[in-house]
Amino acid sequence: MLSASDAFLTSLRTSHTVAIEVELLQPGQAAITLPVESGGLDIDRTARVRRTGSIAIPMTLDLDVRSLPFGSYVRVKRGIRFADGTRELAVLGYLRVESVSWQTHEDTASLELADRMQQVSDEVLLAPWVASGMKPSAAAIALVTEVFGNAITYTSTIPPATEPTLVDVVYNGNRADAVADLAQAMGAAAGFDPDGNFRLEPLPTLAASAVWTIDSGATGVMVSAAEALDRTQTFNGVLVQGQPSADGPPVTSLVVDTNAASKTYWGGPFGKVARVETSTAVQTQAQADATATALLNNQLGLGRQVSVASVPNPLLVGGDTVQLVFPDGRTELHLIQTHHVPLNATEPGTFVSRSVWSALGTLQAPRLRAYLGTEAWEQLRGAEVVAA
Repeated sequence: MLSASDAFLTSLRTSHTVAIEVELLQPGQAAITLPVESGGLDIDRTARVRRTGSIAIPMTLDLDVRSLPFGSYVRVKRGIRFADGTRELAVLGYLRVESVSWQTHEDTASLELADRMQQVSDEVLLAPWVASGMKPSAAAIALVTEVFGNAITYTSTIPPATEPTLVDVVYNGNRADAVADLAQAMGAAAGFDPDGNFRLEPLPTLAASAVWTIDSGATGVMVSAAEALDRTQTFNGVLVQGQPSADGPPVTSLVVDTNAASKTYWGGPFGKVARVETSTAVQTQAQADATATALLNNQLGLGRQVSVASVPNPLLVGGDTVQLVFPDGRTELHLIQTHHVPLNATEPGTFVSRSVWSALGTLQAPRLRAYLGTEAWEQLRGAEVVAA
């Protein structure tokens, strides 16, 4: 979750005045503030382009909207205007203008927006790109640096000791595909933060405590919630195949759900449903094991989906752990997958979370952990690395 003052967080649970600001940044020109009639931003932690959105602006502005898709960006913010007139705003995204559309007999133009990963995808590799001799994180950063140079910052939180030196790795075609392949080989996620800077970080996992509570009641922020179960995107095993060198033997790792109490137990009624990933950037057995484990932990339990409407909290991002308190008293920790933030004062915010504990049956995870004890709990939920 993005940082904010205590006053900001407290105000979200009471009646408050919404503040919205959208800055337009055109090449070679000073930033201007756009009046926004409607719109919203969508954040999806699993998507290649994490942040997308749309805004409607008046055509009466002294602005040639037809020029905006040729390199213009917008910085979108939402926050609170306090009683003393001061504002506190959170940056939701730094987004490129993808397209502009309007009706000739109306006075509103619609802008479609996407974060900087779309630019990375657009700028394809024009010749074979050799990553050999580099660490995966350094290669991923180098690919993005060729697009944005020193206009942005680059951060990797991947432990250097876990990264091998790449051998015989060459990429062609889509630059964003190459970045995604390198990130996956590290069990990591690659993307741009709200300020438009590039980040490589481990795949998010459910935290022991929540950054925000979404609850019902007089001071609660939950508007509604809907729950569903769907196995179509659920895997109980991950097979990672890598190639250390052109003339060396491949490395393979299969990680499966070995928890006999799990609904997705490998070889149980759910079956043996494996996700198969192949990457030349996976070059050691330890790397293959770590990548397969990270992907499985990120995938297990995705069958239970909860869609929540709540008072918008612009600080939340995909991968945050939130606590849901349902009207019937159930309390659960959930990992946010997608988050929609409206750019108006009347529409609720919505997000979709997927509970990584759904495979454990009907007992709630925090209660089960307290009942079993930490050591037994970790053994129960742990995945086993099996050499293929």
